[in-house]
Amino acid sequence: MTIESPTSRAEDAAPLDPIVLVHGAWHSPVVWEPVANLLEERGHRVIVPDLPIESTAAGAAEYADVIASAWTDEEPPVIVSHTTGSLASLLVPARRPVKQIIHVNGLLPKIGESFSEQSRGDDFTLGEDSGRLYDRDACSFWHSEEKFGELLAHDCDDMTKARLWNQLRRQARRSITEVTPLTAWPETPNAAIIYSNDMDLPIDWLRRTAIDRLGVEPVELPGSQLGFNARPRLFVKTLEKLMSVASQRGTAISI
Repeated sequence: MTIESPTSRAEDAAPLDPIVLVHGAWHSPVVWEPVANLLEERGHRVIVPDLPIESTAAGAAEYADVIASAWTDEEPPVIVSHTTGSLASLLVPARRPVKQIIHVNGLLPKIGESFSEQSRGDDFTLGEDSGRLYDRDACSFWHSEEKFGELLAHDCDDMTKARLWNQLRRQARRSITEVTPLTAWPETPNAAIIYSNDMDLPIDWLRRTAIDRLGVEPVELPGSQLGFNARPRLFVKTLEKLMSVASQRGTAISI
């Protein structure tokens, strides 16, 4: 199905679903800037929490606490989580109601294991020269701007790449090395978007886990892992379509 361009909305139209945009590893809320701006123009209430990714004491549960406390409305939001943000976002429905979770190149947990454990034995492979190093606290960080652009943002223009590079931070490892706090899959409807030209994460793994663990067929878009910065309008169109056809676990979404 072709995603049609969203129609313009009247200024006095009722507000659309609140949306919580959750960043992934190394990033800050700045990574969502173009998407947040477009969603607000469309009438959505947008919240972009800042996860404590540099804290060695914080894991997925602490991230989930930040997400759950990020909005004050009683109305359940749609959570859109990027990469490692999925490890925390799936914990939020146990804290407060969530209308839907949409995973973007989401790293999905395996109950009873840490992500680092499951990735070693689950056909999850990264390139050898990742452009990342570790500091004395075992926090990972990008040391090569060129490699970052090549692996995560190859379809972005130079100005966008510079903005994305400048917002990077160190990423503590606890959320990856701890056994996932998730003990049961939430009943919250899920959907998945995969950027199929991601040069860092294994696309086949992303596809398989979306189907096996979420029970949904992922929607694939052309672009890098940060492709929503290169083509934010396409991303917003896709997002709103998925929100309009929110499915229960076990029901595929087709775009």
